This record gives sequence, structure tokens and C-alpha cells, in this order.
Amino acid sequence: MINVHPRALVTDGLDLVLARACLRCEVPGRVLCDACLARLRGRVRTTSSFGLPVHAALAYDAGGGDLVIAYKDHGNRALAPMLGTLLADAIDAAMRELSVPAAQLVPVPARPWSERGFNAVAGIVRFAQRDLLARGIVVRTARPIRAQRRRSPMKSLSGQERRQQVGQLFRPARLRRLAADLPVVIVDDVITTGTTVEAMRSVLTAMGADVAAAAAVTSVDRPAQPG
Repeated sequence: MINVHPRALVTDGLDLVLARACLRCEVPGRVLCDACLARLRGRVRTTSSFGLPVHAALAYDAGGGDLVIAYKDHGNRALAPMLGTLLADAIDAAMRELSVPAAQLVPVPARPWSERGFNAVAGIVRFAQRDLLARGIVVRTARPIRAQRRRSPMKSLSGQERRQQVGQLFRPARLRRLAADLPVVIVDDVITTGTTVEAMRSVLTAMGADVAAAAAVTSVDRPAQPG
């Protein structure tokens, strides 16, 4: 007997009702069909951001960017399970490189000023954790950091001003709930310059966490950051 999660049945039903098609091959059905998802997997790449290993399932210009934009900016939430699988692949790779049996995931917190109407990263992480548990990989999710409101729109700032503002963006949450015996993997949907990951690491390290790696659905190619 095949065990199908109820949420997957709901997604499949909506795909049929709404006449959805795969974003890559345009075959009617799921927004990212099983065949296209399979072709995207197995491409986990490892780079370094400020000396921290970063594992991403896809390069931004190799399909990862299009999927994240469709999910976050176009509100295509049906992509969450597939993006969760890709993120799980990146987390799996990080844990294998670290040679750890368990880890705690710390997602980049949602910005309180977001106009999307949903927590995009949290939606992906839920499916990633479920996927990892199905593989027998032990992870827990902690949210010990909160995001503060930016003082100025990022588009109006210079590169240095952006780095300074991101560096002041995160603060410890009231309920930290960090496991002292588990290494931390910072997780996000997309990693570009690495400044968000570095700001997260700074706050977590000050809280006594062992930040071991970062993982994302996709990352942007960029010059190596200083270690």
C-alpha cells in the first residue's frame, strides 16, 4: 500500500482543478512535475560565505532563481513541497560533510514588514524537515532569532549601507530554545551576497550556538568572500 501524505493529495487535487502545468516542461499537472524535479536534484553545490560552508541545491541561474521567484513573488505556494525536497538535499549534504548524526535548523526569520502575506522560508523548511525525517535524518527546527524592521528601503542604499543595515537586522528572540549539543545549520531559500547568513551567524555565535554550515534552495555565484 502506498502511503501518500494528505497535503500531497490536496496539492494534486488543486493542480487538477486549477489546470496547472509544470513550470519547466509545461505538462499539465503539478507546478513542478516529478520528472523535472528529479532532473533538478543531485546538483548540490558547496561554496563559502565569510568562511562558513554554504550548501545549495541549485545555482540561481540554473533554475533555482526561477522557482524561488515563482514561489515568493508570484505566490505559487504549491511549489513549497518541491522546494522543501531541494532544501532537504542541501541540508543532507551539509550534515554529511560535517559527519553529524543530528542538527538543528535555524531558518532566516520572516521580516515583519513583508507584504507577501505568508512566511516563505518557513513553508519550505516544514517540508524539508518532513522529507529529512522520511530519510531517517534527525533534525529539529529552532527559531531563536527575530528580525527587526529596516530603517530604509534596501534599494535606496549603497552596498556598504546594506551590509550595515543587515548586520543590525537580527536580534535574539524571547524564547530561544536552542539545543546546546546540536550544531546549527542556518537555512534560507536563496543566498546571494552572504551578508544575511553572516549576520545570523554573528547573533547565534553570541548566544553560544555552534554554527556549522548554511543551506539553501539556491545560491548566486559570486566572488569568494574573505574567510
